Amino acid sequence: MNLNIRTMTVFTLLVCGVVLLGCRQYNKMPPGAVVFDHTAVLLVPGADWEQLTNGPLTEVQSLCRPVLRGIGTNDGSLIQVFAAEGNKDPKTAADILEKNVKVSHSIINDTFKQEEFRSAGGVGGVHISYDYNGKSSVHMDKLKAHVYLFQNEKKNCIAINYITFADKDSARVDQMIKGTLKLN
Repeated sequence: MNLNIRTMTVFTLLVCGVVLLGCRQYNKMPPGAVVFDHTAVLLVPGADWEQLTNGPLTEVQSLCRPVLRGIGTNDGSLIQVFAAEGNKDPKTAADILEKNVKVSHSIINDTFKQEEFRSAGGVGGVHISYDYNGKSSVHMDKLKAHVYLFQNEKKNCIAINYITFADKDSARVDQMIKGTLKLN
């Protein structure tokens, strides 16, 4: 009888160990992954992005830190993640954004585009892009905005906002977002 208790104890410990190892592998984040506060949204931006957790770029309402600021080939670019107030679905949020953007005097005519997207991680939503005139610290610049709207697991509408100079707009960044975006 003593042998059966030992055998059962060892077997139970082995099963628990296998389960724990399996869970650890499942929750393992990819190298370079960034998880944004309060959203469970994960991106793997790569070496051309630095994380900002303090400063004026991080003091925006509904912003989920960190902010990613482009360096090197992405210098002058920003990626910000916002949690929309209320539980709007991505299409409703996209329609509101389109209406607000199109009445803005800074948007460049005929540049507004809207399409559905699905990331490699299975996140689906609406991708919006448009060009606009924005003021930098010195002069007016032509900028490009990309907004990726989707719901997280809590059904909150999340927006990834990628802004860059229009002449530096990169398909590589769009591919990074669509290729690495997932819910953690």
